[in-house]
Amino acid sequence: MDDVAKYKLELVSKDETYTRCRIGELDMAYYKDYKDELQKFSGGCGLIRCKEYPGYCFLCMTYHKQEDGEFSMPNYIVDFSPLYNKYGQMILIEYNHDDIFTSIDRGYKDYMTNKWVDCELTFWNNGSFDEFIKS
Repeated sequence: MDDVAKYKLELVSKDETYTRCRIGELDMAYYKDYKDELQKFSGGCGLIRCKEYPGYCFLCMTYHKQEDGEFSMPNYIVDFSPLYNKYGQMILIEYNHDDIFTSIDRGYKDYMTNKWVDCELTFWNNGSFDEFIKS
């Protein structure tokens, strides 16, 4: 079994603010906990281009905060950790841009059809970052 699995995005909807895409054939995303066990994931994530697979990005969960760190203030710190499919393979998305913040809605079971509905990614068309702007 490969350590990675490739997925394609399928446009669901697009308006002035959001673009929503289905991740074809991915019914659930997982992260690995401190015991290295898979746990279901939904929430803030990012896409980071992969050198080894041109045209693909790793799908990662993200943690971000403003904090005094290596750079002068204001600064912003983002941590990435890969997301996995149910087989423990890292998820690669066919997408050719880094995007540090998107959101993934995990799949769910449609009890009318008894089938799993694929995960969806939501992109902010005009970005979501405003941490350097003072109110």
